[in-house]
Amino acid sequence: MENKEIQNQVESEEKTESTTTTTKTNRERLKEMFIHYGLNKEDIFKHKTFGFVIVTRTGIEKIMSHDNIKLDYEVVVIDDLSSGKREYCHKEVKYYFADFKEALEDSIGDIDVIFHLAAESRIQPSFENPLYTCKNNSYGTAVVCEYAKRVGAKVVYAGSSSFYGGVYLNPYAFAKWQGEEVCKMYSEVYGLNTAIARFFNVYGPRNPQIGQYTPVVAIFEKQIVETGELTIVGDGEQRRDFTHVYDICRGLIAMSKGKWLADVFNLGTGTNHSINELADMFGGKKKYLPARPGEARETLADIRMTTEKTGWQPEFKLENYVKEIINES
Repeated sequence: MENKEIQNQVESEEKTESTTTTTKTNRERLKEMFIHYGLNKEDIFKHKTFGFVIVTRTGIEKIMSHDNIKLDYEVVVIDDLSSGKREYCHKEVKYYFADFKEALEDSIGDIDVIFHLAAESRIQPSFENPLYTCKNNSYGTAVVCEYAKRVGAKVVYAGSSSFYGGVYLNPYAFAKWQGEEVCKMYSEVYGLNTAIARFFNVYGPRNPQIGQYTPVVAIFEKQIVETGELTIVGDGEQRRDFTHVYDICRGLIAMSKGKWLADVFNLGTGTNHSINELADMFGGKKKYLPARPGEARETLADIRMTTEKTGWQPEFKLENYVKEIINES
């Protein structure tokens, strides 16, 4: 399907939704918050949905202006749609539906910033296919950095908080860490402007709710509506620093403004919750499943350096998000 056809399809679906939906969704209720933070709502959802985002116009700092809610820059997205949906496409964005490693063999225009979010992003599948994980998360990052070097672009790389659990704990953690090392090499050898974001347990609208290894917040969102029974892996006392996708996107934008040489930025809240505590927020009956290998016992972000260097701080709280979900169900 050509980009124009996709845009027409999205516009048609948006019109249909606007005439048939009378109850506000969680996204709509948060619209005022987006305006307060100076962000374009649909633009932020794009960052959550698509794995590879390229900003192609200077002036990205205008994104954070309270007086500027419209898209003020050109955006290109490369995605193979292995996750995400076509209906999430933004009508002002140009899309290449392809493997990013192949798409970057050719020039796609003058690029200012590359947000490299493409990855095999789950721990358990990485045990089953470590070669595929390394190819996408390690070698793929080298492809991105080489392209950035060629066109003179910045790279904002999505690392992972799995680094703190041990890079040899599972193939995913290792491959994401190797992606960081690739950024460091390109910065050291070629002076490439790179920044590394370590995400801490991202949740929020458009969380994937299908699949064996769906994130726990998304699992609970679905289960509380369908059965009221919440499945917990292990004893539920493992703790996670849950970070809203909107805060992640604000952090990425803040990182894109500076001159960095593989500086590392933790994007979390500095607070964590046990899975049992999360289940208590939802209020459902708990069902415990056997523990899985390769998963850290705790994640907790130290965001002091991120705040000091960029001014970024998280704004959204897990408790408020769960309340919104419960009120809608």
